[in-house]
Amino acid sequence: MEVIKNANLALRFSLELCMLAALAAFGLHLGGAVWSQTLLSVGLPVLAATIWGLLVSPKAKVRAHPLVQLAVEVALFGLAAFGLFAMARPFLGTAFAVLAVLSRAIKGWFDAQDASSPPAFTGEHT
Repeated sequence: MEVIKNANLALRFSLELCMLAALAAFGLHLGGAVWSQTLLSVGLPVLAATIWGLLVSPKAKVRAHPLVQLAVEVALFGLAAFGLFAMARPFLGTAFAVLAVLSRAIKGWFDAQDASSPPAFTGEHT
């Protein structure tokens, strides 16, 4: 089971990087003038990474409710998938969305297992 959990962590990290790349490409696609293309292609991923780092990441600065974390994940991954569709990349958008949902489901299952299991004995005295 640990192998699946670690593989899913690697997949989630890869999806996060793909989300940032998709948002950068979508920003470039949206912008008309060079200055707006630059602003959007840099600003969208920076904003997404900031929100992710504050609310969703394992080392998040703010301990948000799990439903808030899920909503943020859906919004950011959804925007990236939408961007891929808007750039006429339906296969990439679909593959990205399916992998994101699958990875989140696996994470949710492991989170539920961790919450229901008793704490492990470490052998240390407190």
